[in-house]
Amino acid sequence: MPLNTSFANEPETSWDDVRTDVDERAWADRIRAGDMDAFEALYRTYWQRLYAFAFRYVRSK
Repeated sequence: MPLNTSFANEPETSWDDVRTDVDERAWADRIRAGDMDAFEALYRTYWQRLYAFAFRYVRSK
């Protein structure tokens, strides 16, 4: 199955759409405590942005 990279060229989300620092800190606290569900929630929220950043940086699939 080919990898969907269409989002790699989409504009960044505005700051109004980004989760608050409070949410991220709560995730970090839960992850440090070993909560795998918190890690999965963090990953699922940010994996596309991280992939898009890496894709733009190395210009390769």
